[in-house]
Amino acid sequence: MLSLIDAVSPTDSSVPLRIAERLASTFLSLARKPFAALDVDTFAHRGHCQVAWRKTPPPAETITWTGLEHDTLWRSVATGLADVTWQNHKFVLASFEWREGFNSTTQTWVMGPDENAIDQFALTVYRVTNVPHEAVLVFSGGCWSEKPDLYRSIQSSSFGDLIFEPKLIHEMRREFKAFLTMRGQYDALGLPWRRGALFIGPPGNGKTQCLRALARELALPTLYVQSLKAEYQREDAMIASVFKRARQLQPCLLIFEDLDALITPTNRSVFLNQMDGFERNVGLIVVGTTNHPEQLDASMLDRPSRFDRKYHFPLPTAALRARYVEIWRGKLRGRVTISAATATKIVEGSDGFSFAYLQELFISALLRIAEGSDRDLDRSLSECLVVLREQMKTGRDLLYSGSVQSEPDDDGQ
Repeated sequence: MLSLIDAVSPTDSSVPLRIAERLASTFLSLARKPFAALDVDTFAHRGHCQVAWRKTPPPAETITWTGLEHDTLWRSVATGLADVTWQNHKFVLASFEWREGFNSTTQTWVMGPDENAIDQFALTVYRVTNVPHEAVLVFSGGCWSEKPDLYRSIQSSSFGDLIFEPKLIHEMRREFKAFLTMRGQYDALGLPWRRGALFIGPPGNGKTQCLRALARELALPTLYVQSLKAEYQREDAMIASVFKRARQLQPCLLIFEDLDALITPTNRSVFLNQMDGFERNVGLIVVGTTNHPEQLDASMLDRPSRFDRKYHFPLPTAALRARYVEIWRGKLRGRVTISAATATKIVEGSDGFSFAYLQELFISALLRIAEGSDRDLDRSLSECLVVLREQMKTGRDLLYSGSVQSEPDDDGQ
């Protein structure tokens, strides 16, 4: 009789067959089912079950440092046996990891007396671990990773802390809130329940800060695309992977920051197809930001079914700059003083400044005070204003000569 293991040996295809055969002979009395990407460690870490990895046979484990923010050790097991307790059920879990070409393959076998209980356990693990837990999902290098620090920065953001034209904020909040409450009306009219929005404007004018405030207000799972490049994989496959993951989390917020850099002529058709092709993007809110709308193809910029709403973030007006200066005067009151005359001088002399440049103005002046090179904040601000204006002029000259000097990265709010 032909042995399947012999037929596919010595290729990688024989590995799962040899695993199945050995488990069948070792755990004769238990039902057995194999699952892909069953993250039982995370499920247990969130308090939903208990996992005890057996010491015999010794597991292939890796202990990693979680970084300064948490400063703990995280233990993960690639290959090993564990006893699992979930609700009133007890299972034996067998985890295996092996290489297939350039890729790593993981398979988790769950064994127990009841096949239905095994299925319910696996389904619960998938459902719970599919949703990021107090973290933003960031896509880079071809894979997703959870970023709790980004989630916390979102939770500390608020529209009340930002300086924008009231009409912009009012329209944005109204339209997104209305969209989330109108699923039934969309379905009744046969309309696809999805939304696309584009944030447009020069760098440093609050697009990122506004995105964070919006993410907090919507309170949806948030996915952030940092890069579409990955070793050994094409960008069109990465785009498909991004949208596939977003559809698993719907309703959710999917962010493409610096869209003009992420979407290129070579991957644009796949991106457009994922946005409004045959796939059903039910519940997806896709938000892109761009500093350079002139670099976006008209099929993205002008076709409503992709980015239905466009919100513009221009350089701050004199009135907004005045509000910004007053916020700084309030922050510093009681420590150092900014006179009314200097405040007016800053507002009038900062025409063309982004919020990021305004922030740099105050930071530079305060650092001079802290270093002891100047004790008069009014004078320090006036001198730094002249320096920054000259830097802006030099930057524009470099831009038109073919070189580029970017503005400070932070939005300044």
